[in-house]
Amino acid sequence: MVRKGSNADVYVLRIADQESVMAVALRILPYCFKKKHELETLLDYRRLDILTGTEVQHRFDHYVEIGMRERHGKRTFVPMDWTFSVGFRRSRMGNSREYRKRWPVLSDAQKGEARERHNVFGESITALSVFYGVSRMAMWRLLKK
Repeated sequence: MVRKGSNADVYVLRIADQESVMAVALRILPYCFKKKHELETLLDYRRLDILTGTEVQHRFDHYVEIGMRERHGKRTFVPMDWTFSVGFRRSRMGNSREYRKRWPVLSDAQKGEARERHNVFGESITALSVFYGVSRMAMWRLLKK
């Protein structure tokens, strides 16, 4: 999507998916002047997969120091000692050090008791799920069998 900015000389290009971002970046690189070094750095990070996120941030800081780039506001430095592909996998997996919470599994006796309380005594699925400490959907699946 191309939109005209508030300034008559500015256009904003919005791209939704990653594959299109890479394709457009490769095509516009020969025509870039002001942001050429930043674009090359990001393409190296994505295509070659040898730069870490920390190295990219250091390059951008270097561009600011030598006057090729402006810094707007103070950004906090977050070390990213991994390449793009590793970071992408980590973002999809979540924090691997934290174990994902899993609903407790009911014993056969508890399952039978829950079925009896629901079918005979008419207790609601929500009340049973709270009592046994399982999700409402897990209790529903149990009672559906």
